[in-house]
Amino acid sequence: MAADGNVKPPRIPDKEVRHLLVVRAKEDSWVKYQSDDRPLMGFTLKKDKVIYIRARENIRFMSGNPKGIAYSYTRGAYQSFTTPVRA
Repeated sequence: MAADGNVKPPRIPDKEVRHLLVVRAKEDSWVKYQSDDRPLMGFTLKKDKVIYIRARENIRFMSGNPKGIAYSYTRGAYQSFTTPVRA
Protein backbone atom coordinates (compact mmCIF):
# COMPACT_ATOMS: atom_id res chain seq x y z
CA MET A 1 0.00 0.00 0.00
CA ALA A 2 1.25 3.47 -0.89
CA ALA A 3 1.88 6.08 1.79
CA ASP A 4 -1.25 7.96 0.65
CA GLY A 5 -3.47 4.92 1.36
CA ASN A 6 -3.89 3.92 -2.28
CA VAL A 7 -3.13 0.33 -3.22
CA LYS A 8 -0.55 0.17 -6.00
CA PRO A 9 -1.43 -2.33 -8.75
CA PRO A 10 1.31 -4.54 -10.19
CA ARG A 11 3.72 -2.77 -12.54
CA ILE A 12 3.07 -3.12 -16.28
CA PRO A 13 5.99 -4.96 -17.90
CA ASP A 14 8.25 -2.61 -19.93
CA LYS A 15 7.61 -4.40 -23.23
CA GLU A 16 3.84 -3.85 -22.83
CA VAL A 17 3.99 -0.07 -22.12
CA ARG A 18 2.68 1.95 -25.08
CA HIS A 19 2.03 5.22 -23.21
CA LEU A 20 4.20 6.94 -20.62
CA LEU A 21 3.20 10.20 -18.93
CA VAL A 22 5.80 11.76 -16.63
CA VAL A 23 4.35 14.47 -14.38
CA ARG A 24 6.55 16.85 -12.36
CA ALA A 25 5.14 19.22 -9.74
CA LYS A 26 6.42 22.80 -9.97
CA GLU A 27 4.30 23.48 -6.88
CA ASP A 28 1.94 21.37 -4.75
CA SER A 29 -0.80 20.12 -7.06
CA TRP A 30 -3.78 17.82 -6.61
CA VAL A 31 -3.75 15.10 -9.28
CA LYS A 32 -6.07 12.27 -10.24
CA TYR A 33 -5.36 9.67 -12.91
CA GLN A 34 -6.28 6.28 -14.26
CA SER A 35 -4.32 4.12 -16.67
CA ASP A 36 -6.15 1.44 -18.63
CA ASP A 37 -8.71 -0.25 -16.34
CA ARG A 38 -6.55 0.09 -13.25
CA PRO A 39 -7.82 1.74 -10.04
CA LEU A 40 -8.34 5.51 -10.01
CA MET A 41 -5.50 7.21 -8.11
CA GLY A 42 -5.75 10.65 -6.51
CA PHE A 43 -3.46 12.60 -4.18
CA THR A 44 -1.47 15.81 -3.73
CA LEU A 45 1.74 15.72 -5.73
CA LYS A 46 4.23 17.73 -3.69
CA LYS A 47 6.57 20.33 -5.19
CA ASP A 48 9.56 18.83 -7.07
CA LYS A 49 8.12 15.29 -6.95
CA VAL A 50 7.69 13.22 -10.12
CA ILE A 51 5.28 10.43 -11.00
CA TYR A 52 5.47 8.03 -13.94
CA ILE A 53 2.13 6.87 -15.33
CA ARG A 54 2.45 3.82 -17.59
CA ALA A 55 -0.31 2.30 -19.70
CA ARG A 56 -1.00 -0.26 -22.40
CA GLU A 57 -4.05 1.46 -23.91
CA ASN A 58 -4.94 4.84 -22.36
CA ILE A 59 -4.29 7.37 -19.62
CA ARG A 60 -6.83 9.76 -18.09
CA PHE A 61 -5.31 12.62 -16.11
CA MET A 62 -6.72 15.59 -14.18
CA SER A 63 -5.15 18.26 -12.00
CA GLY A 64 -6.62 20.88 -9.71
CA ASN A 65 -3.61 23.11 -10.48
CA PRO A 66 -2.55 22.68 -14.13
CA LYS A 67 -0.20 25.69 -13.91
CA GLY A 68 1.66 23.93 -11.08
CA ILE A 69 2.75 20.90 -13.10
CA ALA A 70 4.81 20.06 -16.15
CA TYR A 71 4.58 16.85 -18.11
CA SER A 72 6.36 14.74 -20.69
CA TYR A 73 4.45 12.28 -22.85
CA THR A 74 6.17 9.17 -24.22
CA ARG A 75 9.68 10.44 -23.46
CA GLY A 76 9.27 13.89 -25.05
CA ALA A 77 10.40 17.25 -23.65
CA TYR A 78 8.62 18.66 -20.58
CA GLN A 79 5.69 20.94 -21.34
CA SER A 80 3.26 22.94 -19.26
CA PHE A 81 -0.46 22.17 -19.47
CA THR A 82 -1.03 25.89 -19.99
CA THR A 83 1.43 26.24 -22.91
CA PRO A 84 -0.13 25.78 -26.36
CA VAL A 85 1.15 22.72 -28.23
CA ARG A 86 2.79 23.57 -31.54
CA ALA A 87 1.81 21.48 -34.54
